[in-house]
Amino acid sequence: MRFCDKLAKLRKNNNMSQEQLAEAMNVSRQSISKWESGNVYPDMDKLLQLCKILDCKLDELMDDGAIKDSPKTNEKNIFKKVLNTVANIYNMFCSMTFKEKYKCIVEVLFLSFITFIIGIILHSLFTDFLYEVFKLLPFGIGTYMYRIFALGVKILIIIFGFILVYYIFKVRYLNYFKVVDDKKEIIDNTKKEYISHNTEKVVIRDPKHSSLNISLKIKNMFIAIIKVLLLIILIPAIFTLIMLSFIFIIFVSHFSYGAIFINLSILFLSLGVLNYIIIEMLLKFIFNIRQSYKRMFIMFISSLLLVGISVGLVNLNLLKYEYINENGLSNSNTNTKTINIDFKDNIVTEILENTNDVDYVIDNSVDDIKLEITSVSGTDYKPYYTMHFSNDKVYEQLYIELNDVSFNKIYKIVLNDLKNKKIRNYNLDTAIKIKIYISEKNYETLIKNNENW
Repeated sequence: MRFCDKLAKLRKNNNMSQEQLAEAMNVSRQSISKWESGNVYPDMDKLLQLCKILDCKLDELMDDGAIKDSPKTNEKNIFKKVLNTVANIYNMFCSMTFKEKYKCIVEVLFLSFITFIIGIILHSLFTDFLYEVFKLLPFGIGTYMYRIFALGVKILIIIFGFILVYYIFKVRYLNYFKVVDDKKEIIDNTKKEYISHNTEKVVIRDPKHSSLNISLKIKNMFIAIIKVLLLIILIPAIFTLIMLSFIFIIFVSHFSYGAIFINLSILFLSLGVLNYIIIEMLLKFIFNIRQSYKRMFIMFISSLLLVGISVGLVNLNLLKYEYINENGLSNSNTNTKTINIDFKDNIVTEILENTNDVDYVIDNSVDDIKLEITSVSGTDYKPYYTMHFSNDKVYEQLYIELNDVSFNKIYKIVLNDLKNKKIRNYNLDTAIKIKIYISEKNYETLIKNNENW
C-alpha cells in the first residue's frame, strides 16, 4: 500500500478530518491533501510528527504492507489514547495562564449547564413517549419495560452529554495544545553533544486558518448533535419494530379464527416495513453510509399501499361482525364473596374502584359493614382505607381494589366471539356487582360524612 493511501486510512481510523490533521501538524489543509493525493511527500520531521499524532510507527507509514488492526492492538490503542488525553489535559492546564484557565473553566461549566438543561428536556419528551407506548402492554409488563427503557434513555443522554461537552472542549482548547520546538540547545554531559529540546505549550488560535476552521467545527458540532438526537430516537423505533414483529406473528398464528386476522397481519407487516425504512435511514445518516434512495422509495410506496389496502379489508370484515350490547365476561362463571369491614365514624365510601354497580341494603342486624361481591371467577378483592383531610377533619375513605381477570380467560372469550363473528363489551367494570349491607344508623352517618367531605 502506498504512503498516500495509508495516511488517509490512518487519519480516518483516528476520526480526524484533513482540517483537524492540518491544525495538529501546524500546516495548511492543502498540504495534507497533497500528501494524500501522492503529489508531495513530507520530510522526515513531518513524518515523525505524523507518527505521534496518528499514534503509529514509522514503518506503518513507510513500508508497502497493509495497515493491520488486531483487536488487542485496538484495545491497547484505545487505553493509550485515554491516558494520553488525560495527560494532555493536565499538561495543558499547567501551561495555561490564570486568565486562560479561568476562561476555559467558565466555558466548560456553561456548556455543561446548557447540556444538562437540554438533557432534562429530551429525557422528559422521550420518557413521556415511552410511557404512552408501554402502557398499551398488559399485566404490568409495560411498567417493567418502561422502567428499563427509561433508565436506558437516561444513561444514553448522560453519556452523550459528556461526549458533547468533551468534543466542544477538545475543539476549543485541546486541539490547540501542541508540541513545538523552542529552538533551544541543551548539552548532554554524558554524550558531550548538543541536542534539541521540545516543549509543550498552548497555542490559543491559528490566525491563518482559525475563521475557516471554527465555522467548519461549528457545522460538524451541529451535525454531531443532530446525530445524537437521532440515535436517541432510534431506540424506541427499534423497540417498535420488535413489537410490530411480535404482533404480526400472533396474527399469523390466528388465521384459523377468521379472515380479519389475515388482513391484520398484512397491516402490521406493512407497518413493520415502514418502521424498518425509518430505522435504516437513521442508521445510514448517523454512520455516514450511502443511502439507496430508489430502493427505499419503492419499499416506502409499496408499504403505504399495503397499509391502505389492509385497513380497507379490515373495515370490510368488521361489517360482517354482529355487535352485541352486553358484557362478554358477564356470561362466564361468577362467584360471590362476602367481606366484613369495621365501621368507623369518619368513614366515607364515595368512590369504589373498578366497579360501577353498587347497591346499598339496609340491614339493622349488621353492626359494621358487610360487602357482598359478585365477580367473574378468577378475580379477587382487597378492601383498604385511605386517609383524607377536609374542613380540618380527617376522613377514611373505603376503597376496594380489584385484581384483574386472568389474561388467558379473557383471551379465550374474545377469540370464541371473533370466531362466531360477534363483538361484545369486555369491560370488567360492568361485570362486577357489589352489595353493601349496613344498618340504618350507620348509613345515615355515612351519608352525612359524604356530604361534609
